[in-house]
Amino acid sequence: MDAYTGRNVLIFSNDGTFIKTLSTGQGPRDIFRPKDIAVDEEREHLIVFHSTGLSFYDYQGNFIKKEQVPFYFTNFRVIPDGYLFISEAGNYNIHMDDVSGMQVLITDKAFRIISAGLPFHYAKSLNYSILDYTSASGTNVNFALKFSDKVYQYVDTFTVKEKYHLDFSKKKIPDRYLDMNWSNVYKILKENDYYFFYGRLYRK
Repeated sequence: MDAYTGRNVLIFSNDGTFIKTLSTGQGPRDIFRPKDIAVDEEREHLIVFHSTGLSFYDYQGNFIKKEQVPFYFTNFRVIPDGYLFISEAGNYNIHMDDVSGMQVLITDKAFRIISAGLPFHYAKSLNYSILDYTSASGTNVNFALKFSDKVYQYVDTFTVKEKYHLDFSKKKIPDRYLDMNWSNVYKILKENDYYFFYGRLYRK
C-alpha cells in the first residue's frame, strides 16, 4: 500500500513479479484514499480499508465486493472467523454505548461485535493520526496502542495478552499529560525527552 505518494494498492506475486495496481477513484469498484490493507489467507482475499469502506479482491486484483463497517476504526487485521479492529478516542462510536470507550473491537465476519476491551487511557482531543498499530503473519496478530508502552497479541475471541512491555523507564509520558489537548501535549513533547509509541509496528 502506497498511502503517501500515489495513494495506490499494488499486488505482487511471492517472487516479486508485479501483477496489478488496483483501480483508484470514487466508483463502486474503486478504492479511494487507502488507509490499511490485510490478507485473509483462508478465503484468499486481499482487503483494502479506504474512505468508502472495505473492498475485497482476489489475489489477482479482481474485485469481489465492498462492505460498510458499522463503526469507526483506524486499523484492522484478519483473525480466525473474524476481524480485530483498532479505534481511536473521540466521539466516533458513541452510538455503540457500552463499547464506545474501547480501543479494541473483535467481530465475526459480518462485523458483529463479539468482544471489546482495553479502554482509552488518553483524552478524546488527542486524536492525531497514527498510520498503523498492527502487524500480522498468518493467525499471529500483534498490536500496540497510542501512548502505550505495551505490545499485545491476539489469543482468541475473548483474550489478548501482553506480549512485550517496552522499557521506557523514567522517559514515559506521565498520565496527567494525557488529559490535555493536543497542542499542550505537543509542546510538552518538544520540551521533554519522553518516549511514546507513534505508529508503524513491524514484525521481524
